[in-house]
Amino acid sequence: MTMEKIQKPWYKKWWAIILFVFLGLIIISLLTDNDNLSNKQNTSAPQKQEEQVEVKNESITPVKEELKKIATIPGVSAVDIYGNLNNIGFSCSGPNVGSNNGLASWECKEETSEYMYLVEILGEGPSEILTVQATALNYSGKSTDIVAKDFLGYIASIPYDNSDQVYAKNWVMENIAQNTNKVINGVRFTITGNERSRVLTIANENSDLD
Repeated sequence: MTMEKIQKPWYKKWWAIILFVFLGLIIISLLTDNDNLSNKQNTSAPQKQEEQVEVKNESITPVKEELKKIATIPGVSAVDIYGNLNNIGFSCSGPNVGSNNGLASWECKEETSEYMYLVEILGEGPSEILTVQATALNYSGKSTDIVAKDFLGYIASIPYDNSDQVYAKNWVMENIAQNTNKVINGVRFTITGNERSRVLTIANENSDLD
């Protein structure tokens, strides 16, 4: 009997070992690629959520600015009103904050034995004015229209963006005896009154505060 040489098992031969090493490297490479892909997917999801949040926040800001733009009287500051009234003898105070849902208010007043003139300014700030309301009370035996028309005509002439001061003043004085309103270049002028008083309210035409 010829004694044959003892042979190694096939899996211990050099070519088998190289094949196993090669296959092992391929498997490790595949596992590593899968882990990297999973990590990328996990990290990209929060980024997308952050991007969505940023988009939402960006869309809210212009809406708020647009609402504010609509609500206020464009181009009017509180000092434009109370500064001029101070110069002609009115007593003014403000800003007062807290009594009007957190809004700021200013008040100017002149009172004699024959009349009381009162101007109330309401706003979100000194340059974000929502309404200007002027009240004329008649204590005398004169016509309330006569007592009120010069004062309310003067208040109607406050300057704002694209205002027509002369037209606004004349319109108020000509319609002082009526309960009426008119929009002049984006701002609504409203006249109301009774036997002893006349009230002029000035607000943005889209405001619900007048």
